[in-house]
Amino acid sequence: MIGRLIKMLSSNPLVSVIIPTYKRSDMLVDAIKSVKNQTYKNIEIIVIDDNGINSKYTKENKLKLKNYIESNDIKYIQNKDNIGGALSRNIGVNEALGKYIAFLDDDDTYMPTKIEKQVKLIEENIKNGVGLVYCYCNGIDEFGNIIWENTNSYSGLPLYESMIYCIASTSLWLCDRKMLLDIGGFEDMPSKQDLLLMVRIITNGYKILCVEEKLVNYLEHSREKISSNRPKQSIVDGWNILRNYCRKSYFKLDNNLIKDVEYRFARTLCLQYIGLNNKNMALNEYKLMLKNKSFSRGNLSMLYRIIFGFKEKNLCQK
Repeated sequence: MIGRLIKMLSSNPLVSVIIPTYKRSDMLVDAIKSVKNQTYKNIEIIVIDDNGINSKYTKENKLKLKNYIESNDIKYIQNKDNIGGALSRNIGVNEALGKYIAFLDDDDTYMPTKIEKQVKLIEENIKNGVGLVYCYCNGIDEFGNIIWENTNSYSGLPLYESMIYCIASTSLWLCDRKMLLDIGGFEDMPSKQDLLLMVRIITNGYKILCVEEKLVNYLEHSREKISSNRPKQSIVDGWNILRNYCRKSYFKLDNNLIKDVEYRFARTLCLQYIGLNNKNMALNEYKLMLKNKSFSRGNLSMLYRIIFGFKEKNLCQK
């Protein structure tokens, strides 16, 4: 605790890096090392173990992190039960001492200058209402090869753009802790918590900026992500909660943008309901698609999938 307090007295603002971990003991150490190797040194690391008390992964984590814990290099917090990445991040935010908060999934890694460059940008702009800065990232495979690049940027309509797609995942963020506390952190919802938080940041009057460099490696692999241990229905529920929240802010958009947002939500949910074999709900979303966008070849293709896709599945089950 004394070491954490000393860091708070540094002339450079303290950054708390929160790493929720679930079923990936073998990858966690690499994530921690990437934080320890930052050019920006005034950092505290908070690991939230979300495996549950009796999990074999918790035992593995304690063994692998033994030296870090005993030397107070990290603050290790163990959840009694698995509660998910979003609520684990909230625990980290509440425990953090830093002026700024960064998040890191346990299978992702930072490039060495990630924190330094983001702190510089937010420090220069925090008085102008900036609450979050993000960066670009590389998608890499398990051999370290770059397989895609994410260079998403807002083009002038941040509220609209945050409603229609995920600009940046949480590992790319650096946030003002005070802002996160002011708006209540991540919502306790089945999925899409990061998308909703971005929308809430903007609707609460905060600005978002970008360090236009690829400063995070996002690992693509076949194992579970921190938030992927959920049934398909919870993904649908998350999209519905997100849509309902966004609808409360439609008055800030013009009619054409509202129609586009509604169309995209309906299309996404239509596909999700097709995957759940829920024909009635898929058709309801399809009607919303038509209401908000004129009939097109793509819409016809979707109708075909609803009708014949379900028939094919039923035939296979006979």
